[in-house]
Amino acid sequence: MDTAEGTDHQGGCNPPGSVRFSAVRRLLFLVVAAPTFAPAGHAVILQVGGSAFSPALSTLAIHAAPQSGGVELTTPGGRRIGWISHPGAPRPDSIEWDGRLEGRPVPDGRYLVRLRIGDRTIASSPLTIDRQAPRLEYLRVGNGNHPFAGDSPMLTTVTPNGDGVRDSAIVRFRLAESATVTLEVTRTVTSPRTIFTVTKELSAGSQSLTWTPPLNLRPRTYLLRLTVVDAAGNDRLYGAETAFVSRYLRAPVVRVRGIDAGFLRPNYAPGQVGALRIATDASELTLQVFKAGPEELVTYADDQLHGVAVGGPESICWSAQS
Repeated sequence: MDTAEGTDHQGGCNPPGSVRFSAVRRLLFLVVAAPTFAPAGHAVILQVGGSAFSPALSTLAIHAAPQSGGVELTTPGGRRIGWISHPGAPRPDSIEWDGRLEGRPVPDGRYLVRLRIGDRTIASSPLTIDRQAPRLEYLRVGNGNHPFAGDSPMLTTVTPNGDGVRDSAIVRFRLAESATVTLEVTRTVTSPRTIFTVTKELSAGSQSLTWTPPLNLRPRTYLLRLTVVDAAGNDRLYGAETAFVSRYLRAPVVRVRGIDAGFLRPNYAPGQVGALRIATDASELTLQVFKAGPEELVTYADDQLHGVAVGGPESICWSAQS
């Protein structure tokens, strides 16, 4: 089985300048404020285990010192939502928070975690609570505006022969938030087998992922799977993992076409003319007829033929026939 893997990373982060400025500003604030507001001999520490948190998946580690300080959750504007750890209450340096205040879950949204001593904030850290898995909206597939007969928004045909027409499958979608998206191309026998993988970190908005099959890939239908994961770890899968396809969100299908041929009737009487329909992007092909039945080899697959040749091969210039 041929396999191909690729990994690429792009946008989805804040502009480097704003990150550096925010980090420097926070560092200066902590260094200057600590001797003024913290008890003598106590270092000020506020470490939050990630800027995005999904209570549906795990708890959030918060490391806060000094221990006499209270840890509160506020709106970005500073309005208190509640105490994660009340001031003066006995607590360890590290807190495992489950996303609840007074037993009630905190709604999804943007907040600040603040370390307080008295009426003063001595450290703060932004936090986004997010329990919702990201979605791929307007999911569709194409081959570069060259549809083949039977193609649809979720089915495209490619003919990877290097002629620049229908060489690649392009999966398009829209993201409502930045996320990591993984595209897998699978070959299904009894279960999907991955033959190609690409992962990208993508920003919100219209995005696309491309698969260009190798020239020697066998013609058949290939199923795609897409996994999308946000900063909080919420994930969503598009595409089937088993033969029970109705249990899964739909994903695009790519048909790699070689040369497809079939007679218009299942049989012909002696002396009748047999009509053969051929579908391909190849400019030239070789045609040979075989009689099935008297051969001594066993055929095990639908895409194989063993038979006895009837006449010799004939070369056909396909462009002249179209």
